[in-house]
Amino acid sequence: MSTTLKWMEKELLQTISLKRQEMIRVGEKTGLTSEETLQISQELDEVIVKYQAIKTSSFFAIA
Repeated sequence: MSTTLKWMEKELLQTISLKRQEMIRVGEKTGLTSEETLQISQELDEVIVKYQAIKTSSFFAIA
């Protein structure tokens, strides 16, 4: 895996962790089905998809 991909992976993992914390905090404050919580959940999903794409591409680059 290239240095750039490793860096991106690290950054995305950090973002995932922060988004999860934010979603939990907002969910506790506004409710799990609030518009704000759902928006953060969708943003988290997008970051997770990007992370999975990097992991998949690096896996196939090795294989």
